[in-house]
Amino acid sequence: MRRALLLLPLLLFACAPKRAETPPPPAPGPLRVQVRTVEARQGVLEREAKASATLQAEKDSLVAAGVPGRVVRTLSPGARVGPGEGVVFLDPAPFEEALAQARLGLRQAEANLARARSQLLGSRAGLEAQLRAAEAQLQAAERRYQEGKALLEAGALAPLDLKGLEAQYQQAQSAYESAREALDRLERAEDVRLLELQVEAARLQVRQAERNLKESVVRAPFAGEVVEVFVKEGEFLGTGSRAFRLATTDRLLAKVYLPP
Repeated sequence: MRRALLLLPLLLFACAPKRAETPPPPAPGPLRVQVRTVEARQGVLEREAKASATLQAEKDSLVAAGVPGRVVRTLSPGARVGPGEGVVFLDPAPFEEALAQARLGLRQAEANLARARSQLLGSRAGLEAQLRAAEAQLQAAERRYQEGKALLEAGALAPLDLKGLEAQYQQAQSAYESAREALDRLERAEDVRLLELQVEAARLQVRQAERNLKESVVRAPFAGEVVEVFVKEGEFLGTGSRAFRLATTDRLLAKVYLPP
């Protein structure tokens, strides 16, 4: 009886109708995205942002002195000046005295050169005459010496007399060489060349003194406004020391930092 009960569920399960199989899910289709199109047009892309800016002059210069001197006058800060206009004025007296002394030295050097050239012309004529005379004496002494040697061989002249003629010949040679060297030295004109160099050096000193006198006025390198003056009347201003600050105020440059 128990076996029959155990077989009954098995028979019932075997006789039960089969369930329909679940179909597989469909394959996924392509991904669809909704897109909106607009027509491209040329224009300006504007963006608002806050940023800090620094204003500065287009030109800003610290002007230094070119020569040392004592300040006698200055312009006041805020004064507007043009290019080349004086701002700081030094005492011109020392520079004027230096220029006068340099010009005097130039005149003296030029006078020495002119005198040497005049002497050169006169000396050349004298030395040329001396050379011609020495050459004639040399030729005569040489002729007498050669004649003496011939007479000595013929027995018509004593050896001592020939020695005297030889000494005269050597003396004439020495005189001729001295005259020729003197003329050559004159032609080289070494003294005149030295005086010419002295004249050129004196001219350079005059030009330097003129520049120093001009630089006794510290001038504006460009048109602008005197922002600051670093010296006062009566103070000493050294070479290369700051005299004043000059800037342009009609046009300003702005440095702006924009955040990314």
